[in-house]
Amino acid sequence: MLRYGLVLLLAFSTAFSLQCFTCDEETCSAEDRVEGCDPSTKCYTLTTKDGLVIRKGCTTDCSREASSAGGLACSTCDGELCNRARNEQRTQIGGGAEPAPPVPSIGGGAVPTPKSASQTSLALLMGAVIARIF
Repeated sequence: MLRYGLVLLLAFSTAFSLQCFTCDEETCSAEDRVEGCDPSTKCYTLTTKDGLVIRKGCTTDCSREASSAGGLACSTCDGELCNRARNEQRTQIGGGAEPAPPVPSIGGGAVPTPKSASQTSLALLMGAVIARIF
């Protein structure tokens, strides 16, 4: 009975522990990895002054993470997987292409024109004849 209680307790604590995204240096621009954190910790993101993500994970003290790296900013958040943002390669010049605003007369989709009763009747009659042939 005690064994089942311990297994249940372990499963319960794992299910309700905080999860944060984690990375270190070059892995911060790759696919996100998730780590389970101690309930007393928070998720953190360590960035350069230019906003480049250096490290993500779980911490009890964000200032310790920033001081160990020197000259970096550390931010924390409390939510589940709240430190999601990844590094994106941004060009300094131009910043990439921006989509053009939509033109009001283009892209509205097909607008059917009203048909007269005789056109509708003729189309139904032709459909019936073709269906009878095949």
